[in-house]
Amino acid sequence: MNLVSFVIFAGVFASTVAEAMPPPVAVPLNLDTDALCFYNHDPALEEFGPLGMLGAARGVCQGMAGVSAAFALHATFVPNTSNSMGRREARELIQKVLDRHKGRCRLEPITIPGYANLAELCRDFESELMRASIGYNANIFLREVARRLPRFLALKAGPLRTREDREALLGVLRSAHTRLSKGELPLIMYYSHVVLARRMEYVGDGQGRILKARLEVYDSNRAASNQGWMLHAYWIDIPFSSDGLPSLSGRMYWDVTPDRPRALCE
Repeated sequence: MNLVSFVIFAGVFASTVAEAMPPPVAVPLNLDTDALCFYNHDPALEEFGPLGMLGAARGVCQGMAGVSAAFALHATFVPNTSNSMGRREARELIQKVLDRHKGRCRLEPITIPGYANLAELCRDFESELMRASIGYNANIFLREVARRLPRFLALKAGPLRTREDREALLGVLRSAHTRLSKGELPLIMYYSHVVLARRMEYVGDGQGRILKARLEVYDSNRAASNQGWMLHAYWIDIPFSSDGLPSLSGRMYWDVTPDRPRALCE
């Protein structure tokens, strides 16, 4: 192979490798409008029986993430209509939206009349959405979290230990990227907490090598501010090694998105 041919070949190879870098993906989720109006561990959760008391103490993060995702994906808000909805009607609509999410239903979104977004609905029906978050929290734990519990407890917040761990995390990242590219909102668990991913990107070295994966997430935990508590989003960085796998210096994450239909689509 002469020098010219080698340069051409090298350029084509580099281009092919660069093209293999997964593109950035995102699903719109505005914390001012598309998130719930209360926070994880909210003391008001105690009013809803034993599960509510447990939620106030230990959190209902996966339930809040699941409810927010359900409304983002399966509800349409129509603000310029009359609003005469009572609590019973609100509970029924909320349950319909959650059933769509639980069933992974590809149907027309549920119409929510008289409200512009989830945050606005939450201000009028906070109790109903708290109750829904508590119930969905238990549902997601039993369906998605419990079956991962042994490995979760083994790794906890510590660093990845084996190549198997690294390959498992790579699978989680691919799953999250695929979900976002399909317009879904993945629920991502790390030690003792679940967040909702709304954006993902890979950072490379310009030669086709991945340096890190980045997930932007909505976190239902309370964040300090000079105005009291506030919702917040941030980036999670997951470093990669030169072999194309997440680095041993990182920690494990799990995709706990409801993935096994448990509701009828109607």
